[in-house]
Amino acid sequence: NHMSEFLDQLRSRLADATERHKIATQRHQATNAEMQAAQQRFNAATAEFTAIGQELFGWAKAVETESRREELAKPVQGPATEAGVQAQPNVAPSVPAKTIDVVPVPTDSQPSEVNKTAHMLELIQQRPCLTPGELWTASKIPNRGYVYSILGRLKERELVTERRGKYYFRVQVAKSAEMKQEGEAISVQ
Repeated sequence: NHMSEFLDQLRSRLADATERHKIATQRHQATNAEMQAAQQRFNAATAEFTAIGQELFGWAKAVETESRREELAKPVQGPATEAGVQAQPNVAPSVPAKTIDVVPVPTDSQPSEVNKTAHMLELIQQRPCLTPGELWTASKIPNRGYVYSILGRLKERELVTERRGKYYFRVQVAKSAEMKQEGEAISVQ
């Protein structure tokens, strides 16, 4: 009899555990379905976010390209003479207002009559604020790396300056001997 009570108690606990397992299985299936639906919504939102991000990047690139094209089409302005208006820094005052003329530089197969360094300096004088890529396009120098070499030489000679990846013609100002002496006296003190 004692065994039969124990066996009945075990059967009762088994039935209770079976019922709780059934309820837990239903909850698990419902939660799993919710999770799959949420994953599908998440995947759809991610795809939409990616597509809109790519569209945004495309429009930003288009605006940047057209702005640069418009900026390059503007003629170079000389320094302003009205009071209160300052000229663009480091721009030679003798620069005529004109756009960049694309002048092909002779290749190695043609006799070189054009000094490429002087040609590059002339382009920077005509239109300051150009990147090396824009200078390469405008100069038609066959090797893009050579443009960087020329720009390095011009920077060493202090004929151009670079700010934020753009190159400007550097106006040469002659210092008087008096200014040099004053500067030396200040640095000694």
